[in-house]
Amino acid sequence: MSNELILVVDDEPDILGLCERILAGAGYQVYTASSGSHAIRIARETPFDVALLDLQMPDADGITIFEAIKKAQPDTIGIVITGYPSMEAAIDALKQGMSGFVLKPFTPNELRQAVADALERRRMERDYARLQALIPLYELSTSLMTTVDIDVLLDQVVEMAVQETGADRASLMLERDGMLYIEAARGLPEDVLDTTATPVGEGIAGWVAQHGKPLLLDKSVSMPPELADALTRGEIASAVCVPLALQDRVIGVLNLSKLAATEAPFTPSDRDLITVLAGQVAIAIENARLFRRQQALTQELSQVNANLRALQQAATALTSRLSPDRVLQTILDGCTAVMADATIAIGLLDADSETIEVHLHHGATRKRETKRLELQSSERRALESQSRAREVLEERLCGILMEEARPASVGVIPLSAQDQLLGAMAVGAQQELTEADITTLTPFADQAAAAIANARLFTRLQQAYEEMKELDRLKNEHITTTARQLREPLSLIKVHVEILNRTAPEEFGPALSKLLAAVEDMETQIENLAKLRDLEVQESA
Repeated sequence: MSNELILVVDDEPDILGLCERILAGAGYQVYTASSGSHAIRIARETPFDVALLDLQMPDADGITIFEAIKKAQPDTIGIVITGYPSMEAAIDALKQGMSGFVLKPFTPNELRQAVADALERRRMERDYARLQALIPLYELSTSLMTTVDIDVLLDQVVEMAVQETGADRASLMLERDGMLYIEAARGLPEDVLDTTATPVGEGIAGWVAQHGKPLLLDKSVSMPPELADALTRGEIASAVCVPLALQDRVIGVLNLSKLAATEAPFTPSDRDLITVLAGQVAIAIENARLFRRQQALTQELSQVNANLRALQQAATALTSRLSPDRVLQTILDGCTAVMADATIAIGLLDADSETIEVHLHHGATRKRETKRLELQSSERRALESQSRAREVLEERLCGILMEEARPASVGVIPLSAQDQLLGAMAVGAQQELTEADITTLTPFADQAAAAIANARLFTRLQQAYEEMKELDRLKNEHITTTARQLREPLSLIKVHVEILNRTAPEEFGPALSKLLAAVEDMETQIENLAKLRDLEVQESA
């Protein structure tokens, strides 16, 4: 069964009945009309495949009736039924788009063959037209798949759609967060391009995006009331709206329209052509988006690698830095190598003075300064808890950054070494900080905290060494003074013992000899002590 819709127009009831019986028996759905006005009215409501028309009708000739039917249904083909054949009539009918003749009287086979030939001719014409349409689509497909700039791609699509369909206006809308935005267009006013945003589900484009189905809209064709109302509000006479779909996901809509002054409305062939184009466009857009994301990821990875190299260099430099000032300088250098325009604050807790020492780097001016923040009583109590101490540091450092630079976002990383909270590093940026930014800086912050702890330990060792040197100096000074104070009385004692040893009775000799030996031994001890002092001084020098 063919099921094609056939309209027979003739003022003779016998001809109408005969045609209806013959064609219905051949499997066609047959409608009849005995006047031109009746035929036009039926054709406005039903998309007929074939119209058989008598050339001689009471209210109009068959060609005029066919022209009116053709306006309502552009794909309908016409066959003339006439009992007055002439060359002029045949030529005129063919010029008006008729596909053949049936001469009265005719046999059932002649009528069936005329209809079958007309349908076969239309099928071949459609196949040829489809092939002709697919050639530029193939060429466009090749171009689309090699275009990775999405803006250029969308512009090419709109231009191609206008050229292939003769549309007066065209727009390509992409969906973002439940809204459709115009990304490329032809023939639309600038204010429409800048302000149009259509919710998915509203209007013609919103309906297509929501349902994922193409629409062919014409004022002469019945359509849902909400869509008909949207079409009649503007100056559009005919429109095609197709979804840009990837599997079950609609990413946008392609809209084409013809204005009221346009002669030929869009046809189902136009809709089918644009639907095929839309499928290729959706794939090309997704490819362009994937390429853009890949490029962004590649650039991000390249930047991350550069940042990691800069931080690694700074971390290597930290291992040779022992001065706290040089350590802080190197930490700030490492941070600014990664985030050149950021404002960076390093806050170090000083529990002894109950303050936070803040080292600032201003991203805009490259200026560096140091501030000391006094802790409030509640903040001082919070230092007893690591978690509360972190909160205090974060609050104070964020406050400093907001006061100094007013950044768009702030990230804070604690500085801890051996489970001891030393301080925090805060970064303020004018763009949104990402998780990758914080992740990149966190290992460097750990190394920075270890370097700060080492620098503090080195400072304490230096202080202890200086204290030991001072003690040693005092010891040597005491030895020198003591030796000097002892030498003089020992010398007097030795002189007197020697005198007594010469003048005293012999019985005192042993005692004086022991006393003299003791004095000489004391002098030797004093000399050894002085030599030890001199040796320590030489070694320290």
